[in-house]
Amino acid sequence: ATLTTAQNSLHKELVFKTYNAELKYNDNIYFDIHTVYPVSGPRPLVDSLCTAISNHLFEHRAFTEEGHSRISTIPAGTNLDPLLYKDAKEFISYGMELEKEVSDPSWARWNYTQDISVLEESTHYVSLWIEGYFDGGGAHGMPWEAGMSFNNANGKIITWKTLFTPYGLRALNNIIYQHLESQYFEGEAPELWGGVSELLER
Repeated sequence: ATLTTAQNSLHKELVFKTYNAELKYNDNIYFDIHTVYPVSGPRPLVDSLCTAISNHLFEHRAFTEEGHSRISTIPAGTNLDPLLYKDAKEFISYGMELEKEVSDPSWARWNYTQDISVLEESTHYVSLWIEGYFDGGGAHGMPWEAGMSFNNANGKIITWKTLFTPYGLRALNNIIYQHLESQYFEGEAPELWGGVSELLER
């Protein structure tokens, strides 16, 4: 098991610390997280970054029967080592219990990997990139990825509505819908469009 930290300054005012938590029982049961977390910086921006990273950092709790509630926002500068190591041990212990319940241990897949990093930073915004993978057995695991950008001045997440005028947003809607129609079978586009249009309205 390894748990390492490193501090890095990506901006004169905004400083992150990098945490790596790795715990492995075997090739099927392991926990591997790499994340950045704010140490200091402009208050509105740092508060928003802490909330966003905290929400994603402890998503793995949702996959266990106990403790599926996420940890609330962690203040900037908090040492994440004990929190991550505790979660790693609990996650591995849960996987070991699952292994006892199956006849073939090779089917006891219980692993979680996640990487949260700073994708880009400028004088106007900072962008986070989040990707992960959870495998709890079955046919296959569940990968995911997401990006979030924050306005440095007020700390708010940059949405489609802040990037486009109403006219521009309608034009973008039409382009995406036409693309869906060209890529999927007849009748599928409206159903898929429901999720996309909801995303664009945020």
